[in-house]
Amino acid sequence: MLMARATRADVAKLAGVSLATVSHVMNGRAEELGFNPQTAKRVEEAAAQLGYIPKAAARAFRYQRTKVIAFFMGEVPESLHLPVFNELLLGAVEAATKADYFVLPVVLPPEQSDLIPQIIRRTLQEVELAGALCEVGDHPFEAFDLLKKSQLPVAWIFPHSLAPQVPECATFGIDEAAGVRELLGQINTSVVKNPVYLRGPGPLTARREPFFELFPHARTVEAESWLSGAGYRALGSCVANDSHPDLVFAANDPLGLGALNAVRDLEIVFPHDIQLFSYGNFDQVQSPLVQLSAIHWPLTELSTLAVESLVDPAGLTPGVRNLPSTARVRSTTLRP
Repeated sequence: MLMARATRADVAKLAGVSLATVSHVMNGRAEELGFNPQTAKRVEEAAAQLGYIPKAAARAFRYQRTKVIAFFMGEVPESLHLPVFNELLLGAVEAATKADYFVLPVVLPPEQSDLIPQIIRRTLQEVELAGALCEVGDHPFEAFDLLKKSQLPVAWIFPHSLAPQVPECATFGIDEAAGVRELLGQINTSVVKNPVYLRGPGPLTARREPFFELFPHARTVEAESWLSGAGYRALGSCVANDSHPDLVFAANDPLGLGALNAVRDLEIVFPHDIQLFSYGNFDQVQSPLVQLSAIHWPLTELSTLAVESLVDPAGLTPGVRNLPSTARVRSTTLRP
């Protein structure tokens, strides 16, 4: 059940000021109108404590009421050639359009969690929203307290992990490990002697866990980035150093395509000399002749489900929803 939205009168009472003073301070006119800075601070602190957001309908710039879904995105990849941003946004936009809504992307600054309350406040002030998607990324969940306090229905999405259980919240996540475990059960692993996990920089995710459960001795090779050129160089160096892997799990498709091209240039035969699969199952136009075995990462499906839940006439139901990743076995791996 959503909490009643705090009102201007609630803020005025808590701060000990008039309704007009609350309006002027919250509209950013305190300095212009000569208010005492301590008074303005008292109003702002009261508003933050109550989770008060002035309605966008009272401001000069606004979208049509109830038709806009804000998409707060906490992670933008170093290159838009990587799929997270594109696939999540595509799924959200398509699902919203079908329901006669539209999506307003709001990009949150990486590694600057202290700016998030200000960005959320301004968005809620300027735009009358029907609801919001929020991709938390690496930010602490507490940074989004203002959004949680608002009366908006919010779908919280976790593309890199299982969704957590959060009281009174609807959370949507992905089981990254499920598809890896499924694919490993559909290929020939009995002949593997030198497995390699190829990844880019950054934190480890659950997609690696089934691989290391099956191959505790597997080596991790970290590329300089998550792009295909880095995958090419990393696997090429690995082979050049007389460390010839016979199974490579690339942690995303661009790394996998780079590794595939390196193997071709070294005249190593797929899949008998080396097996290769990647995580993502996105665009493979760079590899028209040999198709990568891959784990399908359901990013589009995740944001689609979240938007459909938001616009459901029955209302957004709190709880946890997780989508499984799934295996796509193709020509770069051997069947048992």
